[in-house]
Amino acid sequence: NVGDGAFTLTVNGTNFVTNSVVNFAGSARTTAFASSAQLTASIPASDLTTAGTFNITVTNPAPGGGTSKVQVFTVNNATPTTTSILPTSKSVTDAAFTLTVNGTNFVSNSTVNFNGSARTTTFVSATQLTAAIPATDLATAGTFNITVTNPAPGGGTSNAQQFTVSPKLVITSNAFGVITGICSSQVTTQTQNQNNSAANQNPARTLNLSSDSGTGKFFSDAACSAPNQITSTQIAANASTASLFYSDTTSGAPTITVASTGLTSATQAEAIDTLRFQGTTFSVQTNQCSTGIVIQAVNPNPTALTQSTTIALSSSSAGGKFYSDATCPTQITSTPIAPGIDGGHDTNNVYYKDTIGGTPTLTASAGTASVQQTESVVAPPSISKSFGAASIPVNGTTSLSFTITNPAANTVSLTGVAFTDTLPAGLLVNTPNGLSGTCGGGTITAVAGSSSVSLSGATLAANASCTFSVNVKGTTSGAKNNTTAAVTSTNGGTGNTASASVTVTTRTTSTTISPLTASTPVGTAATLTITVTDTDSGPASNPVGTLAVTSTSSPSNTDSISACALTQGANPVGTVSCQVNVTPTTPFAVHTINASFTATDSVHANSSTTTGAALTVFNPDTKPPVVTVTFSAFDGQNGWYVHSPVLGTVSADDTTTGNSNVTAISCTDGVNALTVGSPTGIGTHVASGSLSISGEGTHNISCQATDSAGNTGAFTGSTAMPVVVKIDTVAPVLSATRLTAANANGWNNTNVNVEFTCSDSTSGLASISATGATTGSSTTSPLDVTVTSEGSGQSVNGTKPVITGGRTPAANANNWNNTNVTVSFTCADTGGSGVDTNTVAGATVSTEGENQSVTNTGSCVDKAGNAADSSTVSGINIDKTPPNAPTAVRTPAANANGWNNTDVSVSFTSGGDAGTVQSGVDSCTTG
Repeated sequence: NVGDGAFTLTVNGTNFVTNSVVNFAGSARTTAFASSAQLTASIPASDLTTAGTFNITVTNPAPGGGTSKVQVFTVNNATPTTTSILPTSKSVTDAAFTLTVNGTNFVSNSTVNFNGSARTTTFVSATQLTAAIPATDLATAGTFNITVTNPAPGGGTSNAQQFTVSPKLVITSNAFGVITGICSSQVTTQTQNQNNSAANQNPARTLNLSSDSGTGKFFSDAACSAPNQITSTQIAANASTASLFYSDTTSGAPTITVASTGLTSATQAEAIDTLRFQGTTFSVQTNQCSTGIVIQAVNPNPTALTQSTTIALSSSSAGGKFYSDATCPTQITSTPIAPGIDGGHDTNNVYYKDTIGGTPTLTASAGTASVQQTESVVAPPSISKSFGAASIPVNGTTSLSFTITNPAANTVSLTGVAFTDTLPAGLLVNTPNGLSGTCGGGTITAVAGSSSVSLSGATLAANASCTFSVNVKGTTSGAKNNTTAAVTSTNGGTGNTASASVTVTTRTTSTTISPLTASTPVGTAATLTITVTDTDSGPASNPVGTLAVTSTSSPSNTDSISACALTQGANPVGTVSCQVNVTPTTPFAVHTINASFTATDSVHANSSTTTGAALTVFNPDTKPPVVTVTFSAFDGQNGWYVHSPVLGTVSADDTTTGNSNVTAISCTDGVNALTVGSPTGIGTHVASGSLSISGEGTHNISCQATDSAGNTGAFTGSTAMPVVVKIDTVAPVLSATRLTAANANGWNNTNVNVEFTCSDSTSGLASISATGATTGSSTTSPLDVTVTSEGSGQSVNGTKPVITGGRTPAANANNWNNTNVTVSFTCADTGGSGVDTNTVAGATVSTEGENQSVTNTGSCVDKAGNAADSSTVSGINIDKTPPNAPTAVRTPAANANGWNNTDVSVSFTSGGDAGTVQSGVDSCTTG
């Protein structure tokens, strides 16, 4: 093949000589003689550079010799291979270019193919070719095969390398203009071929999104909602387009970029606008329509929006509202900027009206754009008025004050401030009028005796007010409701009216009775004076009217009361009086006398006594009340209380002893007066109080009561006096003495005598008793008892301790031992005092014998001195000698030679027990 290395060619034939020469395409090649029938020739690689057929001949030299016939040798082109191409891709927007193909087996006439079509090819080497690729090969996006073809002989087409023609990436939608924070219209991107036709993608292609604005964001939905924010989108498989939306919070002209690996990025400059008020600030009166207001989209100059955008309108004033027309009948809260309105960057005129004066801030907003402008709204003056008193008597006077205010919201002075107040019937400007204060340099008119007050021509600076007052007089009684006309100003318009009320009353009076306390027996008249006084301000006059005098008690009575005619007499002007005689009937009690005045003139008011006269009506009573004394039940024995204080109750009742009122209760303990606590009913027929008795010992309580007739004592039926109250709260003192001493260990082993002594300094000893280890009682002290029971609590123990024996090892079932037996003893106390001495000991039995025994040595004594009885372990049987060996007998006997020719039976018999002490054979087994 073309390109192979040098090789040795073997030529077979006849008549070859040692100096024969092999020729390759007519040129001699180094030849080696093998035989007359075979030669070999060295063929260099240079003979293999071109494909074709070449003649092989052999030439023998002269003399003779000559050239042989021809053999044909063929050099084939190899099948080429490709390993890489450069570049591997281009865009549909690129121009013609040179493609480099690397591989093997390339020849000078190799051809590069683009998608199966040959392209002009340049041979560089057997491993590299270049081809001219025209722009028409880049017209359509896709993947195309690059191959190399070698011509015949041999040759063929190589493997393919992939060459990619990338589409162009285009933003097909128009540039948009939106307000900051508003979602854009849909942005559409497309992959296209060279002729702008759609270039579908397979597989899907990811598009990366970016903006040169630090605040720009991309979204997958038309609302640009936060959850749908994206940084990339995708062209689906077998599709060519993708869409997205954009929002930015920064005004400007950001460039958005759509990029994808292997494609040229697509960019587009957008317009992100903010808002401004087109005109300057305005000034308007409250409740008046402003001039037209226009809001513009700017960037920074007016810039059209590509989609209709709603501009929200608001005011910092609670009374401010927007309208769509110049007379302000139709209220709105927003207005649009739309492509079809004034170049797409202005709103229509809107208008503003406010009910509150001040400097409201108007706000227009959309998205994150917001613009504000402060306007001036001039409010009218306000007026308030008040009377100095809520009420005045007829012919009395009070002040009437007016305050006019330039509202705090206003930033300008109010001029031409004026109002008129016409007083209601029954009120006049007093003489003199008492005018006080001024108002903004204006004229105040208040003619004495007239029925009006007015102000004109006043000027109030911003945030200023004025106050003035006049005195008015009430000429008739009744409620006087007064409302001014509206206050006005030249530049602030018409303000409010002001109202106030004053009540003109009849002149007050007071009615009194004297003396306030008196007493008289039943049937005897008591004289009382009743006085009525004009107590109001201003000149007093004598009240004219009638009196009604009443007497009250419980139960009701039928006292007789004389008539009473009011006259001035020696009283000063404005005071009239008269006297009445009250003749009481039963009951015997306090009768309350009251009077009420009813005016019959048109000037004075009615009145009544606020405190009646207390008339005590009594009868001849000569008996003191019945007195009852009670105390709580005894909580001790023998009539004694063991707590202190002891509470009781004392009561006095005069209903059956004259029916007078109880005026006092007193008690004594025979030495000192006692306090009667929380008395109730004093001044009535029945009264009571509490008693509290404290202190150790016997108290003799006596009580008595006094009635309103002056009787003191405790009448028949009273509790027997004195009432004895005995109190002992201290327990008796008890001591005990042990008459029988304990031993050194604190124990007795005999009965113990104990003596109890008891004393009480107040109530004395009732009884003394003992319980526990022993019992006993006595009504006198001391009490002697004897303790006989045992126990650690009493330290009496008369029970001996116990010695217990045991043997080791135990006897077998037959009550025998075949070894030594050790006997041991223990000492235990059973009376409760515990062991004091324990020297008991046992012994070991080693001799054989039957019914042997061991008794303890030593002693066992408890702490009470009781000694234990000795203890014996008996029934000890010892047999140490084994029994005799058994005797054997054979049947039949052996022959003379000592042999048997039949079976032999052998039996054994017991040899009996052995030794001097024989326990007897228990069992004997043979085998």
